[in-house]
Amino acid sequence: IINFTLAVNYAISGHNVWSYHLVNLIIHILATLTLFGIIRRTILISKINLNREESLLFSFACALLWGLHPVQTQAVTYVIQRCESLMSLFFLLTVYSALRGWQAKSSNHWHLLAVMFFLLAVFSKEVAIVCPILLISYEWVFQSKNPLRSLKESPLLYSGIFLGCIITFIIVINGNTIVSRTNQTPFTPMDYWVTQCEVIFHYLRLALWPSGLVIDYGWPVAKARDIWPFIAGTLLLLFLSVWSLWQRKVTGFLGVWFFLILAPTSLIPLNDLAFEHRMYLPLAAIIVLIVGIAFNIEKWAQKWFKTSNQPKHSPSFLIILIICAGLILGFLTYQRNYDYRSEIAIWSDTISKRPNNFRGYHGLGLALGKNGQLDDALQYLLHARMINPDDGYVNNDTGFILFLMNKPDESIPFFREAIRLRPNNSKMHNNMGAALAQTGMLKEGIRHFSEALRIKPDYVSARNNLIRASAAYNQSLSENHKN
Repeated sequence: IINFTLAVNYAISGHNVWSYHLVNLIIHILATLTLFGIIRRTILISKINLNREESLLFSFACALLWGLHPVQTQAVTYVIQRCESLMSLFFLLTVYSALRGWQAKSSNHWHLLAVMFFLLAVFSKEVAIVCPILLISYEWVFQSKNPLRSLKESPLLYSGIFLGCIITFIIVINGNTIVSRTNQTPFTPMDYWVTQCEVIFHYLRLALWPSGLVIDYGWPVAKARDIWPFIAGTLLLLFLSVWSLWQRKVTGFLGVWFFLILAPTSLIPLNDLAFEHRMYLPLAAIIVLIVGIAFNIEKWAQKWFKTSNQPKHSPSFLIILIICAGLILGFLTYQRNYDYRSEIAIWSDTISKRPNNFRGYHGLGLALGKNGQLDDALQYLLHARMINPDDGYVNNDTGFILFLMNKPDESIPFFREAIRLRPNNSKMHNNMGAALAQTGMLKEGIRHFSEALRIKPDYVSARNNLIRASAAYNQSLSENHKN
């Protein structure tokens, strides 16, 4: 699904990014509106003590603050993270359609629509696989139905969704998905799970205080003895969520929403331990909880101080509070978007906040190289290599910058090291061949061009380089023969 949408964008504007950003923004707006619809209908069908006007204000506040939150920037402004936002839109539409089906006299058409949206969600990103558990939890909390009753009363919905889950598992097993390409992580599963406890608290902190946002954390692996408070805190929050869910409390559903949607990226070891876009959909639970607290402050105060007045909401005060919070979050999001104005800006921001992140230096070096600032690019790439000398791409890019600086002899050791680390990378062999050919070692260069073509037979640049190098080599042989 993601590839299809990107292909449409490419057909519209090619490498000009305006259409990509427009689509991402439309996806985010639609997701925000869908979240508004889910919250509003949930309030109307549940026993939550809000009248129609208050339910509209509550739903509007949740959707507004969720849509304007700066944590969402990565999933919206960073084009390829459409994977997260589009999956989330289809996920929310699945929940909304299921909810409409439960409210309608005839649920079939709404539940058929829910199944369709679920398939679109899991074919956008596999995280959506948790949706059926969330739907059952929703019915348990808001409609007082046990799982067996839910399955019995909505056979089309759950049979269609479970069929979609089976299809997804088959696709994952056969490969060529995000999950199936994550089996070569540089750490053990236990290290990953332990570190995720620290990462989860970082996500919670960003939801409450969104400062220090970074496009690439390069989060280090942690040891259990160093972060045991985070481990204990995560287990406690998880226990409280499950217990509250068992008690059919709204807070339990919000806790399960948060942990369940984060579960795939928290339990399946991925190469990156932390990314802000993973909080795109889980953030909704935190926002709803915060807004719920704001709406109940007056009622709790009256209860604590034992006043005789009946609880009464103050719409004017709440509206002012919502507007102020929205303006603050909107301003912070505007500031964060400014960091995305160029590759150089976003990578400079990264290394200023995460000075030990070698990919930050690598990215900045590449951005400077594209901008023609070769001397500065070389310094940042060498710094990245100093932090992580065993990364083949950093070695290759360092060699390529030296090659562009007309120093092919100095680039050869970097290309050689890159090939040692990544022997099946066609681009690295092609670069090595070009450097060797430039220094007169045509025979060895031809060997690397041939290897690049063996790895990638349709590699046009390597084929052209091979033709030129072979012609030059034959000419030199001919001249030597004449001599």
